[in-house]
Amino acid sequence: MKSWKKIGLLILPAVLSMAFPAFAGQWERDGVTWKYLEDDGSYAQDTWQWIDGNGDGIAECYHFDANGHLDQNTVVNNWIVDSTGAWVVGGNVQQLDLGATQEEIGAIYQAISETSSAMNSMDAQVDAVINMTIDGESLEMLMDMNMKANGLTSGNLELLYDMAVTAEGETININMFYLDGYMYMDTMGTKIKMPMDMDEAMEQSMSMVSQMDISDPLYGMENLKLYYDGAKKTITYDMNSAELNSAVQGILGASGMDMSELGYTYEVTRASGSVKVDENGYPTEESVSMEMTMDFLGMTMDMGIDMTIVINEPGQPVVISFPSTEGYEELIGYEDVAV
Repeated sequence: MKSWKKIGLLILPAVLSMAFPAFAGQWERDGVTWKYLEDDGSYAQDTWQWIDGNGDGIAECYHFDANGHLDQNTVVNNWIVDSTGAWVVGGNVQQLDLGATQEEIGAIYQAISETSSAMNSMDAQVDAVINMTIDGESLEMLMDMNMKANGLTSGNLELLYDMAVTAEGETININMFYLDGYMYMDTMGTKIKMPMDMDEAMEQSMSMVSQMDISDPLYGMENLKLYYDGAKKTITYDMNSAELNSAVQGILGASGMDMSELGYTYEVTRASGSVKVDENGYPTEESVSMEMTMDFLGMTMDMGIDMTIVINEPGQPVVISFPSTEGYEELIGYEDVAV
């Protein structure tokens, strides 16, 4: 998982599942518009649907109203459809490659992963929604964060996080940055710093991944689909829950963080994601959606996470303006446990 290095620093997939591919059926003219007859004899109604009308292995996405009529040259649920009824974004007809094999899509994903891993700098916007339920009580947390990084591949790592976390109507603003071997944190005016060798910590993390023999960037991924937006591509995927849980448990065990003997267990029940890539092969957006259940001493917590990461000007140098380091107090005793 070569891209884990950057995803780990960032800890709603792209909603392309609004429609289901149609592999059979036929178009029927209905006055000035069209209807689509499914192979079961029913008509597509009040739905989006991917249809390969000319049999070239590439499907376009269409919307049918409540009467089964094709919407054309209009806006449906904030999405534009052109005069043929096809969904368009920025003038490009959106397409789904029905003929691409899992191996072919996997090769594209691996190329994206390798390009991402070679990026030395990153400017990313992260938006996340976290829902937790404990004993019937629910809590929703929202996170809005910008992250800038330099030295991801060259060393001398520099990081800057600006984030806002909102829960129960209250917002906490947090500024964190890593510079010259120290992590600095300013939480609503409370400033602390702690020594940390982030480069070494990241190397140790990647070493643990390597020991678990999960360096394959496609580990656990299934149901891959390939979409086109002109020269741009989007890959969506599901994660095999059993393989994902096995990998995470292995990493926790290797890092000494397995607390199952203390009665703490958890299980990822669903995970999916997507990655968008521009015409130059750089990832421009990554997303993940995950549901898990955790148990601790008889208390059960269900958690759902939806996260979207937008990468600004990928492949370009990033200029970081760090705050002053004055006024930060060192966290006493932290050096004894810091990685």
